[in-house]
Amino acid sequence: MGLVAAMKSHEFSRANVQLSQKGQLAMARITRELMELTQIEAIANTTAGEDPYIVYNRLLVGNDQTVGRFAIHFNPVDRTIRLYTGLTISPPLNNFTIAQGDILLDGVAAFALTYFQGSDAWAWGSDPRLLSSIGISLQMQRPDDPARTQSFSTVVYLRNTNNFGGAAPTTTPASVNDYSCFIASVWDEYGYFTNQ
Repeated sequence: MGLVAAMKSHEFSRANVQLSQKGQLAMARITRELMELTQIEAIANTTAGEDPYIVYNRLLVGNDQTVGRFAIHFNPVDRTIRLYTGLTISPPLNNFTIAQGDILLDGVAAFALTYFQGSDAWAWGSDPRLLSSIGISLQMQRPDDPARTQSFSTVVYLRNTNNFGGAAPTTTPASVNDYSCFIASVWDEYGYFTNQ
């Protein structure tokens, strides 16, 4: 009985580590994608039953001012989060458009994006410069027990949208004291990517 308990404990730990690594890697990619966006083209109307998604533009790596069209979409039918690069289709994104996206993560129980104007909610159609941050929440099914989930969440502060931190453009951003640091990533004269 002791050996069986030890094997179950080992299997639980292994599954937990794999799930954590998978979730953290996906969250890191989504965070990086949203942090670098320059414009939002569309977001899902989840109250109308649309799958959670965001269609956005961001600068392409290695190009000066070339912008690409991207999307992140959660499909509850096959429980995947997909990343669309070089997006050519128009929103809304749904079960019929998933073939055009690359699977970023599978085994997803729930996914949500929350848009903030300072500490308040930002409404679609408002001045995009007032969008200060995007909250990401993700729940993944445990492979050892699909009835249980593991949760991940973070908040992304946008840096390429000329945002005002939720404050009116003529005032000091209300959230100016909420930022502990600011990192600007640039290409130096030798073509290396550096943080300043």
